[in-house]
Amino acid sequence: AMDMDSTLINIECIDEIAKCLGRGEEVARITEEAMLGKIDFNDSLKKRVEYLKGFNVDDYQKIIKKMNLHHGVKEWIIYCHQNDIKTAVISGGFSFFTDYLKNELGLDYAFSNRLEVKDNHLTGNLQGSIINASEKENIIKSIQNDLGISKAETMTIVDGSNDLLMAKQSALSIGYNAKKTIMEELTWNIRYGDYF
Repeated sequence: AMDMDSTLINIECIDEIAKCLGRGEEVARITEEAMLGKIDFNDSLKKRVEYLKGFNVDDYQKIIKKMNLHHGVKEWIIYCHQNDIKTAVISGGFSFFTDYLKNELGLDYAFSNRLEVKDNHLTGNLQGSIINASEKENIIKSIQNDLGISKAETMTIVDGSNDLLMAKQSALSIGYNAKKTIMEELTWNIRYGDYF
């Protein structure tokens, strides 16, 4: 089970949408505080999504073009497929991007937040329940139950504080350029690579 933004891919999608609207700095600051666990994830997400009001969803493709998979992701997913390892992206990001990655990489599961759209533009609101730390934990437990596997048969790849409860549901948790606030809680940490 993997996080998406800054883990599978090299960007934070919410920050990139905000940049298209000239609101990048404000949203990036809130994103960083949320990932460090300095502010409540739900509150921070709602505030950031409000900044996205007016974004034309036809412009999602602009964000897709900026999305680069971290080196090794495709090879890792191919390895998983060859060895009957199920894959899931569980993200506090947005469904348009997780659905894209699910189709592109052939992932088995994709969970994320849904943005409300009216007249082809974002309204600045979310739809449905928020995928926060506790919801990520519930989702990974549900997947384990669905597959009939245990914590001992589960691995997570994460980077922020909102991933920590999910990581604790796996025997092997890997921090990919993880925030210092969670590194000690993880099994392994990858701290050097092509993007950092």
